[in-house]
Amino acid sequence: MKAIKEKSNLLFHIGYHKTGTSFIQQQIFEKYNCFRRVNQYDINRALIYPGPFHFDEKSAKSFINSVNRDDAINVYSNERLSGGPHSGGRDAKEIADRIKLIAPNAKVLIVVREQISAISSSYNQYIRAVGSLSIAEYLNPTTKRDLERFRKEHFEYHHLVSHYIELLGRENVLCIPFEVLVTDSNLFVNTILDFVKLSTLNRKNVLENIDYKPINESLNYKQIILKRYFNPFINHHQKDIAGTYNFGVAKFLYSVLNRLLQNVVTQQQSKKFKKRQETLILKRLGKGYFNESNKKLQEFLSFDLQGLGWYRK
Repeated sequence: MKAIKEKSNLLFHIGYHKTGTSFIQQQIFEKYNCFRRVNQYDINRALIYPGPFHFDEKSAKSFINSVNRDDAINVYSNERLSGGPHSGGRDAKEIADRIKLIAPNAKVLIVVREQISAISSSYNQYIRAVGSLSIAEYLNPTTKRDLERFRKEHFEYHHLVSHYIELLGRENVLCIPFEVLVTDSNLFVNTILDFVKLSTLNRKNVLENIDYKPINESLNYKQIILKRYFNPFINHHQKDIAGTYNFGVAKFLYSVLNRLLQNVVTQQQSKKFKKRQETLILKRLGKGYFNESNKKLQEFLSFDLQGLGWYRK
């Protein structure tokens, strides 16, 4: 078997979820020949989906060797590598150990986001997908309506960041706050390009052609509310309801109502809803819950979390 070169050109971009991942993938890792982005579904099959008794180290190494290009930075970008936000990130450490096992010289990019904002966005994504729990139910790990559970500990980022540093060395792990992308997108991109040691010519090409326009448009809050109540009737995996309701009619009705709600919410209304939602999350989790974790995380960062609004009053 061909060995992975000592001078690694492997980058694992592991998320977290809701941290500008689509922008990073589409505007940095997919547009230029200096990067070779590996199919994320192949990453799922090789690294994420196998259970602890079915993960095959030899097969995973073979997968890496078969897809890597010698003339590019090979990028394994998949938010699920950091664990799932709706299931408490229960396999994040195991995935990190697998990466160390099959690519011990790799670099790892971790993008984090202030926790209350991240949880709010994760909940909205949960609803946008298939969820029907209220936010209070979603935040309550004893809820019996879903098999998988939200865990606030998943957002104590210092655990996973420090574990990767222990596995791969501090020089091979970059943790950068999502808020840097929001406040200074050019600095955000340059920090990533510095980390992967991109050549001057390739860097110039990336910076001259990057598009900072938003990529994924979010549902407005009225659409989120509508989707939550319709999800049990428009998702076929809800087998307890499947035999009772006509999914075709429900989907048609939902699509009509969803279109009607697209442009009826003002920016000010959206901000008020977001503030109410985040206030509820703060109340449920407790103010200052993440402060201790953030202090430990700060040790690994070159950006000031307090200045980026991470410590809520």
